[in-house]
Amino acid sequence: MENILGISLNDAVLFSLASIVIGVVETISGGGMLVLLPVLLNIQIPYVDGLFTTKITFMIIYIFLLTYFRYKNIFYFKEHFFSFILAFAGGFIGGRLILLLNPKQLDLIIPLVVATVLAYFVYDPLTRLKKRNQARLNALGYNFFICLPIGIYDGFLGPASGSMYIASLIFFLAFQMQKAIVITKFLNAGTVLGALLALAGGGAHFVGGLAVLQITFMGLGAVIGAFLVVYKADKIARPLIILVSLMTLLNFIVSKIFH
Repeated sequence: MENILGISLNDAVLFSLASIVIGVVETISGGGMLVLLPVLLNIQIPYVDGLFTTKITFMIIYIFLLTYFRYKNIFYFKEHFFSFILAFAGGFIGGRLILLLNPKQLDLIIPLVVATVLAYFVYDPLTRLKKRNQARLNALGYNFFICLPIGIYDGFLGPASGSMYIASLIFFLAFQMQKAIVITKFLNAGTVLGALLALAGGGAHFVGGLAVLQITFMGLGAVIGAFLVVYKADKIARPLIILVSLMTLLNFIVSKIFH
């Protein structure tokens, strides 16, 4: 098993189980990296290589999701192409930062980001409504001042970036939940593509065994998640984001206490 997959049996089992959950969570709420990051930091694979391989898997998943959403007539490529370009630029910048800085040294950023996302989805009534108020920013302002910075964070660390995109699209552009989720997948695809180019140029390696497990089991989770986005987005996305955020904060606190 170890020779075929290139990783240990224990890591293979851990990633198989985690990838199903990641596929569902990433598709619906955009918090798959919240589940994935602790796994990447604790298995016997270099962090940069694991992140590089995972981002390739995410790219495949995003292509599948966007194709499915286009088939369902809830996604249109041209409307948000400029946002995609800035997300791509942010992902590339973030990917280069990974090669210069140790993500473990900045792990305190993650709970702060997660806590902010959690507070927004708990207290902002806009996340509960199907009809939103008027937009607070125009598209140009959103792209440069919100989309690009989130893209940089996504390329570097990643956890909660999808939830941040969803929250920002609802708050600043007054998108409904389903539309915010779908456009978030498009923006995530941009940041992932940018980060992949940056990591590849910095010598990151592809771990084939890890990719096989992730594509298989994360793909299964993504199929489940895509169905839920089309038919249950308004009901399931907000509580899932809150649940994943709470679990991430709890995991961070416990790890610091017992480390």
